Amino acid sequence: MAQAVDLTDLDLWARGVPYREFARLRREEPVAWHDEGPPNSGFWSVCGYQDIVTASRDVRTFSSGRGVSFEEPTDEDMEARRTIIDTDPPEHTKLRKIVSSSFTQRAVAIYQHFVEGLTERVLDTGLVPGEFDFVDAVAKEVPIRVLARVMGLPQADLDQFIDLGDRLIANTDPDVTDVVWGRDDTDAYRRFPFRSPYGKQLWDLGREIVRDRLRAPGDDLLSTLLRAEVDGDRLSEVDLDNFFSILVVAGNETTRNAIAQGVLAFCEHPGQWDRLRADPG
Repeated sequence: MAQAVDLTDLDLWARGVPYREFARLRREEPVAWHDEGPPNSGFWSVCGYQDIVTASRDVRTFSSGRGVSFEEPTDEDMEARRTIIDTDPPEHTKLRKIVSSSFTQRAVAIYQHFVEGLTERVLDTGLVPGEFDFVDAVAKEVPIRVLARVMGLPQADLDQFIDLGDRLIANTDPDVTDVVWGRDDTDAYRRFPFRSPYGKQLWDLGREIVRDRLRAPGDDLLSTLLRAEVDGDRLSEVDLDNFFSILVVAGNETTRNAIAQGVLAFCEHPGQWDRLRADPG
């Protein structure tokens, strides 16, 4: 009998994305129960495409309200640190409407010349002769500066935003953070984003920027959040803390990975790169 796939084994992921293990789960156990040691109680993994689509649409049965990680937070923990990704409709829909106007096709078009100019400058500086780290030189430089422009973040703090975002999103990776979930005692941080002390630091940094924006509001996304109302009420300080942190983390980290993984895919499939160069359309 084949050895069971332990998706909670972080060494499995450190060796590389476990494509073979997921292929075996899709083939043999597309819906499988995984036991865990205390304090966790175990979880179901759903690996088949159609099953995932079904689960994502059935929010009554498959809720995001208990968090979206291996951790099993309490109600009090979730109340303190709930973000838009930890909510279900109709609350999720209401929160999306607050920021959706900042990302319409017309709204995004305003930033086109800025993004093109920024990208050209980053490529001119980052693409040096010989070997270099593409993630550090290019992939991480563009998203955070676009995010800063959209949100109205101070340029002087961008490196700190990147560092805090990295420590939060990679909270199980000892190469990135010195407070590792699953290894260290993180109980004191259970009500901060990603159960990390760096979540509190990001909140504090955001509150300083919010105070400045309250004194001098603008047309940026952060000013939109400060003016927003949900069911007739303004967002609370807790809501603003968590909205700010998830925008900084997700807006920076996801796009950086998309750029880096896209370039990696072209390196691994040079024929596709040749096709793109021959016909950019």
